[in-house]
Amino acid sequence: MDSCSHTSFNYKFYRYQYLRPVAILYIALAVILANVSAFEPDFVYPLENVTVAKGRDATFTCVVNNLGGYRVSGEATPARVCIRFRREIWYRFFPDFSGFVFCLLLAAAAAVMPYDLPSWDNHANVMQVAWIKADAKAILAIHEHVITNNGRLSVTHNDYNTWTLVIRNVKMEDRGVYMCQVNTDPMKMQTAFLEVVIPPDIIYEETSGDMMVPEGGSAKLICKARGYPKPKIVWRREDGREIIARNGTHGKMKATIVEGEMLSLTKVTRSEMGAYMCIASNGVPPSVSKRLKLQVHCK
Repeated sequence: MDSCSHTSFNYKFYRYQYLRPVAILYIALAVILANVSAFEPDFVYPLENVTVAKGRDATFTCVVNNLGGYRVSGEATPARVCIRFRREIWYRFFPDFSGFVFCLLLAAAAAVMPYDLPSWDNHANVMQVAWIKADAKAILAIHEHVITNNGRLSVTHNDYNTWTLVIRNVKMEDRGVYMCQVNTDPMKMQTAFLEVVIPPDIIYEETSGDMMVPEGGSAKLICKARGYPKPKIVWRREDGREIIARNGTHGKMKATIVEGEMLSLTKVTRSEMGAYMCIASNGVPPSVSKRLKLQVHCK
């Protein structure tokens, strides 16, 4: 069996997961010695950041001029890279890496298994647009062809200069940096951030229910909520009357709204009996609330 020279290349590999047995990966690469013609592609508008609620759809739009008139030409030069790994490899390649992969298993019965990598450029002289999840270093789509196995992603092209990436039913794991990239030399790219927000929701199992306390006693009302960003909790009385807070440092304080997950009432009087509202909000509509009833009985 031929030995494999470990020549250094500037191709990027990400996220290996190593299992057994040992194998050798032969990668045939085509290196384009490029000459360029016409005007270089350029981005018409910046890629805009997107904020979307979980479960909704997110859209990124990339507008590129002069893509059709820009060409590269040259001869393809074959190259071979040897990578030793175990049973399985999960790859994430940047668009400067395309070609054919041959996996040769060095075991009792050797076998060659070819794998065709998604091609960054099926026609060596045509410029193409790619979508990349930059923080995960994963190619999502090239031109209109979706590379990732995420069925919620789609790409459309208006046959002129606009490429649109749509992420349906957005999840928290979709949050991050997205890149629109053109395979010029050097490559041109622009990035934007997808922020995924979640409206507030009361955590009922961690929130107080109706309560009865003796006159002169204490009551601690607790309200918990989930969401992203973290919700802010405020308390108010349903009838609009002031909430009375007593402590040894500031004496008696009155307020129509009190912030915090816990509302602490001390030396409770019968005038404080009634319904209290816990309200959670984080800027993502709608806000949510829970009604808690406080009863005060005579000793």
